[in-house]
Amino acid sequence: MRKIECRRTFYTLPLFAFLIAAALLMGACTTPEKAKAQHVARGQALLKEKKFQEASLEFRSALQIDEKLADAHWGLANAYEGLQRYQEAFDEMRLTAELDPNNLDVRVRLGNYYLVGSKQSSAAITEAERLAKEVLEKDPNHIEGHILMGSVLFAQDKKSEAFAELNHAVELNPKRVESYLSLARFYVLTKDLTTAEATYQRAISVSGGSALAHYEYGKFLVGANRPDVAESEFQQAVQVDPNNREARFILASFYLVNKRFDKAEESYKALAELDKDKPEGRSVFATLTVEENLELTFRRSRGRGGVRDALEHAYSLFPRLGERRKQTAGTLSGGEQRMLSLSRVLVERPRLLIADELSLGLAPIIVDEVYRTLERIRDSGTTLLLVEQHVHHALEIADDAVVLIKGEVSVACPVSELGDIQTRLFGTD
Repeated sequence: MRKIECRRTFYTLPLFAFLIAAALLMGACTTPEKAKAQHVARGQALLKEKKFQEASLEFRSALQIDEKLADAHWGLANAYEGLQRYQEAFDEMRLTAELDPNNLDVRVRLGNYYLVGSKQSSAAITEAERLAKEVLEKDPNHIEGHILMGSVLFAQDKKSEAFAELNHAVELNPKRVESYLSLARFYVLTKDLTTAEATYQRAISVSGGSALAHYEYGKFLVGANRPDVAESEFQQAVQVDPNNREARFILASFYLVNKRFDKAEESYKALAELDKDKPEGRSVFATLTVEENLELTFRRSRGRGGVRDALEHAYSLFPRLGERRKQTAGTLSGGEQRMLSLSRVLVERPRLLIADELSLGLAPIIVDEVYRTLERIRDSGTTLLLVEQHVHHALEIADDAVVLIKGEVSVACPVSELGDIQTRLFGTD
């Protein structure tokens, strides 16, 4: 496509919008089958790197080609789970299970969702039991299938049968740390703390290099009111796996809860350093409240004396956050988490805000609220540079538009001059 230029005199404007039109032709040799396989492969690679937002884009692209592609739904479920969008993850898991009768892992995960997310209602327990039986019928040695069945039996108050399932899971692979941890948790639930501790220690003896084993044992020790030993286990988890985000987050949270603020700040900075090249993430601390997330940011940038004013400004930008200030960030919707992440930046009144796919995966009502706030920010003097899939929202507040097709600038002009170019590219007037 030849480049279209709109003649005009250019001025410094407060807002630019990058509008990306996806190229439909992927080359003469690329078939839809090959294209969707490539999207899924890239998505799976991104999941391994814990780049959940980017992975979700790849899986969604595959589903645009084939909406019944089970591997893409399963990948998207994992990406949503990584983004803490649990309801959407659950929905994708259900679709995966319907489309792929041989995916046993999704059935185990679904079963656990039913047990945890539905407060163990009789219907939820029955569905979890059905899934566990389905898994074990196809693979009698499926370890997680036996653990799920143990959980179901425990929910049915069949404790001896539950422990038999859990011990069988351990026997199937005596070097698997996760099986010991599952067994230990059930000993905690039955208040057999001595056996629980011995089982946690056995998990560590099986794999002393497992950060998971150390920080799960640390959590147990916190519950047993042994904070000094717990701290040692949390530190050990970070030491054996310095790149483990969960281990670093748990250590930082431990310090914060115990009001050891200098240690907490140091640990959170170390955690943030792991993701220094991923500014596009929502970057919220799931187990902290909305207000605690904001306070951590504002205390560092404004000092203790400026926190209150900064909080009021954040809540004025996004009133929904004010309503949920005492709610833990992990229980917010995806859109609300996006608001929380944005508010921490916007309160500082940046001269330039660059946002990539800001509305991706958000409910329309949330997108509208985010864009209303962006318009206010623009009017206050902040320059916005947007890369956006919701073309119409961006055009409503944009001064200039640049359209890229296959990585090259195809159109560059004021929004007011798009005219029939807009109709041809985006199907709107």
